[in-house]
Amino acid sequence: MILILLVDDEPSILYGLTLGLSSRENTVECADSGESAIRKGRDRQYDVLIVDLCLPDMHGFDVFQTLKAGNPQLVTIVITAQSSRETAAEAWKLGVDAYFEKPFHVNSIKNAIARGIERRAFDH
Repeated sequence: MILILLVDDEPSILYGLTLGLSSRENTVECADSGESAIRKGRDRQYDVLIVDLCLPDMHGFDVFQTLKAGNPQLVTIVITAQSSRETAAEAWKLGVDAYFEKPFHVNSIKNAIARGIERRAFDH
């Protein structure tokens, strides 16, 4: 079972991705703020983090770095409506597994999760 933490302040993104990613193999839990995501990440060991960069209380990179520090094997996917060369470069520099500009197709996210999980298994 793959446990996914989805962090976005847009209810439509949370709903759509939860619907698109939930399956027998995947469980999706949601957070609508950075603080909520960090609390959840301290309580549970997630396999995948999907985080929006623009959250109401903090930057998505802060969520990513905090959760990744406590869970180095975490597969990380960044989603953003405010894409720029700078944020993409920063994401890669920080070591995210995938970076998507909104709007994106749920199959792109599914493929990124599969690649990340496969890479993580290979690194073990």
